[in-house]
This record gives sequence, structure tokens and C-alpha cells, in this order.
Amino acid sequence: MTSIKSEIANNLQYIHQEQFSNKQYTALAAKLDKHLSFIFKNCKLPPLADAQLHTLLTKIIQGADKIKHSTQKKQGAVLIIQALHDYPVFFEDPDWQNIVH
Repeated sequence: MTSIKSEIANNLQYIHQEQFSNKQYTALAAKLDKHLSFIFKNCKLPPLADAQLHTLLTKIIQGADKIKHSTQKKQGAVLIIQALHDYPVFFEDPDWQNIVH
């Protein structure tokens, strides 16, 4: 999740300022897909925690799909930010800091 958060945070200023091109959104979506694949392949959690994680990942996937397939790509980034903001609701991670925007 930290890698997904970093991808969004590193580009957030440009996304907010409408200075993010379609090519940049495509590259971002590819990176997000790579991080999601890694999580699905490697994350081993107890059933309840896994279900909670999947709730967050579903929203991130929806955001990534919106980035890839919609004319409202910025809204995809917003969905991902919302999912990342919900992360500490489900998981105790003392190092986690929400994206400030």
C-alpha cells in the first residue's frame, strides 16, 4: 500500500493542477497495476484482515480503471486517495501517514 500511496503522492500536485497528461496517467495506471499485482501475489493475511484489505483494493482498482478508461482520469486518482485515506481505519500501522492535499 505504501508503494501505491507513493505513486499518487509523487504526482498529486500535477494532478490537482490539471497538469497531468494522458500519457502520464497511462504510465501511472501501469505502475498501480504492477503494485496491485504484487499485493495480490504476496500478501498473506488472516481472513478478516484479508477481507478488509480487499475492500480497499477494490476501490483502488476502480480508481485505476477510471484512470485507464475514463475521460475523468482525475476522479480515478480521487478514488485511490479515498481508499488510501481509509487504510488506517482498517489497519494499525504506526508509520502510515495519509496523503495531505
